[in-house]
Amino acid sequence: MLGQLQALGVVQPGTATGEWIITSDLWEPVLAGLFMSARSSEAAHRIGRIGEALTLRYLEEQGCSALHLSPIADVFGFDILSYGCLGFESLAVEAKATVASTTPTFFLSRNELRLAQSVGPRYWVVVWAGVNDALSDEENYRALRARGQPRIVKDPHAVLTAGCPPMLGGYAIPDGSVRADGLIWTLP
Repeated sequence: MLGQLQALGVVQPGTATGEWIITSDLWEPVLAGLFMSARSSEAAHRIGRIGEALTLRYLEEQGCSALHLSPIADVFGFDILSYGCLGFESLAVEAKATVASTTPTFFLSRNELRLAQSVGPRYWVVVWAGVNDALSDEENYRALRARGQPRIVKDPHAVLTAGCPPMLGGYAIPDGSVRADGLIWTLP
């Protein structure tokens, strides 16, 4: 697993034998995670967990091996490490789920955006729209797959910068620049 994370650029070997260093910005996602957790509702957490379960099932159906990282730590910038499938040695997968069925809207954090930029086409956002938390994961999966889901945004950094190049790199202003710290994305 560490080799797969290294291939994504999330960790690198340290100087001591057996030591690994997280290369993503550790403190910001931890603090952001604490802040988001404090203001997020239990229902939103349930929907997110359902989205992760649905994504794991989808990847399994595609013949992928997958490791669910978000229950271990929320600092990697993605939820699931998928490997050995879909033409990739390793793939960082961020699962997003919403109860809205027509215009799915989701948040990408600064850490997610940074990692998406860093690994390019090896970062996917898998979006499930119309999740019903009263249904089981299996019932949700069958219903949403019947509607042609999930929607997958491959290489979201490239998609975003193609539409608005300065947004993530920063807008120049006197004495500095303004740049996205995260963004809310609505799929058409």
